[in-house]
Formats: sequence, structure tokens, C-alpha cells
Amino acid sequence: MQMSSRITKLKRNSLCALIYYVLLVISGFLLTGSYLRHYGSEAYGLSVSVAQFLSLIALCDMGVDAVISAALYRALAEGDLRAVSRIMAFSRRFFGIIGLLLLVYVAALTLFYPSVTEGTFDRTYTVTLILAMSISQFEQFYLGMPNQILLNADQRSYVPLAVSGVTLVVYTAVSAVLMALGGSIQTVKLAGSLIYLARPAFLSVYVRKHYALDRNEKASGDDVPQKLSSVVQHISYTVSSNTDVAVLTLCSSIDSVSVYSVYTMITGGVRSLIISATTGIQALFGNLIANGEYKELNRVYSLYEWAVHTATVFFYTVTGILIVPFVTVYTKGINDAEYRNPGFAALITAAFAVMMLRDSGNFLIRAAGHFRQTRNASITEALLNLGISVLLVRRLGLIGVAAGTLSAALFFLFYQAWYFSKDILKRPAAIFLKQICLDAAQCGCMLLATSGIRVSEKGYMDWFFSAITVGTICVAVSVAFQLLFFRHQTAMIKDAVNRHRKA
Repeated sequence: MQMSSRITKLKRNSLCALIYYVLLVISGFLLTGSYLRHYGSEAYGLSVSVAQFLSLIALCDMGVDAVISAALYRALAEGDLRAVSRIMAFSRRFFGIIGLLLLVYVAALTLFYPSVTEGTFDRTYTVTLILAMSISQFEQFYLGMPNQILLNADQRSYVPLAVSGVTLVVYTAVSAVLMALGGSIQTVKLAGSLIYLARPAFLSVYVRKHYALDRNEKASGDDVPQKLSSVVQHISYTVSSNTDVAVLTLCSSIDSVSVYSVYTMITGGVRSLIISATTGIQALFGNLIANGEYKELNRVYSLYEWAVHTATVFFYTVTGILIVPFVTVYTKGINDAEYRNPGFAALITAAFAVMMLRDSGNFLIRAAGHFRQTRNASITEALLNLGISVLLVRRLGLIGVAAGTLSAALFFLFYQAWYFSKDILKRPAAIFLKQICLDAAQCGCMLLATSGIRVSEKGYMDWFFSAITVGTICVAVSVAFQLLFFRHQTAMIKDAVNRHRKA
């Protein structure tokens, strides 16, 4: 595949992802506020907690989605449709089993989870919420996952993203109407689950039309190597991703889950927007590795790493400055929980920034299929997150779980730099350390330059004008740093823009 074709697909994927994640952020802001005002912090916190526990079913896929993707990169690069058909047969069989396990897991949740919230919500209320929300998880694993993995591996992420965008808009509109009409939270969640059933149905039709897969090919695990090696890394990552809400639910309070969710709605939204700009990059890395183009891989990854670090430092520094005033305005009039928490805001913003940098490197590990080589580090990351969070949550509450997340993400980020220095990229770790030092310097300069600005908490418009001022100053600092310390990367971007104009 020509590099120009790969870049075209990357641009298409990134544009669709950007549109989708903008819609997702807007939907999150609109619906979260509506949930809080219609049902209160505890009911919303319960729905977040249930969603988090339902997502733990992802443990059962044991990371096989990642090794299926890695296997598909090579089969697609070689144009081997028989191999693709066998891999897809394995994928459908495997995720069918996951769907059945989900039914068992949901049954277990309905039996045991209500005891956690006993005294706050009655059993019927909690059980009906679990059942309403579980349908969307079932459609994801039992119906939609195999086709989505294929499309992502073939750099066609824009297809599932476009479908997801349409269903998201419909879901947001229907949810808003149901809440305005006085519908229960269970009714709203059930309606959303039913709307999302359209997504796997469309993907199935699309794949049948565009891929000449042989449905008679037998499923073979031999086409999907390193299945066992991916298990530990996947479990570790899933544990790390779900630790905070689980620990808060079991060791703190439901309303703290609501506070956590409001802040992470913002920090997670920023993370999604940055990721959207490079959607499909893992498939590009996988294609380059499958074709043995390691020199080009190093060049592309270096540019990608710089872009992600630059965006992360800018957006998360601005977020750190603005997040507490925004949450204060956003939750005005909601008095059943304390939403103003500057200490937690600072730590969770830093944690999500580091997780963003960590994820950018993890895309390369997954594309290369290096699951066995990095599994011990993944175990350590999960244990750090869980251990520190449990140790500190009773004393520090939200700050304790944020500290656990930040510590674990920092560990794996620096581990990646060491691993890339000896494998895959085989480049000096000093390149990464220089980038990190300059990231810290940029952040410090932005904070210093904006330290005299008092961000308004009177209302959205006043906050917005303060945000414009903060953002403009931080842009100026970022541009100055790029021109002073990253001239090679900025020159590459300039050349690429000039070539695009001439084309």
C-alpha cells in the first residue's frame, strides 16, 4: 500500500473521529447536567457505577481483540482473504461466547450489586437500571465487535464512527425528550440501549457488501498468535481503567462517584478529542510493521509523538486552569454533593494528561503485537493503581484514587520509553526524556503566564471570555516553544502543508 493511500485513510478516519468525539463531548455535557437535575447526584452516580461494573465484562475478552487486530494487519497487508475469513470466523465465535458470559455476569450483578447500594436505593430500582443498561453491552460484544475490529484494522474506522455519530445524536435527542417528559432514569437508559442496536446491524450489512469473506472457513486460533500473552496485559489495563469508580463505590460513597464523573467527563472529553485527531494511527503502525518499513515507522512515530505531546500539554494545562470554575458554573443549584474540589481537579487533570501520553505509546505496542514482552509492566501498573487507590481512598477520598491513577500511568509511561529504546523503535531514551522536560517547562510557563488571570465563575459567558484569554496566552507560549525547540518537526509540518497545497 502506498504511503499516500495510508495517509488519506488516516485523514478520513481522523476527521470522522473528530466529529464523533465533538458530538460525544457535547452529548456528555448536555445529558450529565440533565441527569443531575432530574434525578440527583446519587442516582446519576449509581448509573455511572453500574456502567463501570458492566464494562468489566471486557475482562472476558482477555485482550484477544488486540491480537485479532494484529493478525488482521498482516493478512490484510498480504491480501490473504482466506486468512482474513478464518480470523473473522474465530472472532465471531469468540465474541459470541463473551456475549453469553455477559448474560451470566448481568444475572450475578442483579443478585449481588443491590446490596452495595442498600439503604440508598431499593433492590427493584437498582436491578431494573442494571438490566436497562446491559443491553448496549450485549450488542457491543455479541453482535458488533468482530466487524468493528475488521474495519479498524483495515483503516476504515470512519465507517463505525459515522454510524456511532448518527446513533449518538438520536440517543441524545431521545434522552432529553424522555427526561423532559418525566421519564425514569431506567426508561432513558433502556431507550438508549435499544437505539444503539442499530449500530451492529449496519456494520454487519457493510462488511458483507465490501468484503468477500468465505463464511464456510473454519475458525482457527492458529491464525491469531499470542492469545495467552495478551491476557495479562488486557486484564491489567482493564483493571487500571476501572479502578477509580469501583474503589469509590466500594470504599467511599455513591455521590463521590457523581463528582468523579463530572470532572472526568471534562478530562476524558479532552482525551477523546486528542485521540480523535489520530484515529487509525494504530492501523497505520501495524501496516508499516507488517511490511517491515521500520525507518518510515520511526519517522512517522517521532512526528506523531511530538504532535500528541504538544496537544496534550496545551489542552490539559488549559483544562487544569479552567476546570474548577467551569464545574462550579455547571453544577450551580445542585447542592446534594460538594463539586468544588481543586486538589482532586489538579490531580485528575494531570493523571489524564499522563494517560494520554501513555496511550499514544501503547498504540505502537499493540500494533507490533508485543503483548508477551510488556505483560509484567502491565501487571505492575494495575497493582500500583489499585494498591495506592485502596490505601488512600478512605483518608483522602477522591484525591486518593486520582493519586493512584497518576502514579500508575507515570510508571508505564517511563517504562514505554525504556522499552522503545531497546525494541521496536530502538532509539535513545534521551529523546523521550528531552520531550518530557520540555513538556514540563511548557506547562510551567503557561501556568506562570496566566497566574494573574481570575477565571470568572458568574456564568457561562463570563467563564467563556476568561477561557479565551487563558487559551490565547497558552497558544502563544506553545508556539514559542515549538519554534525554539522543535524546529525539525515544525519544518516537516510546513513542508507537508505546502505539498498539499500544490497537489
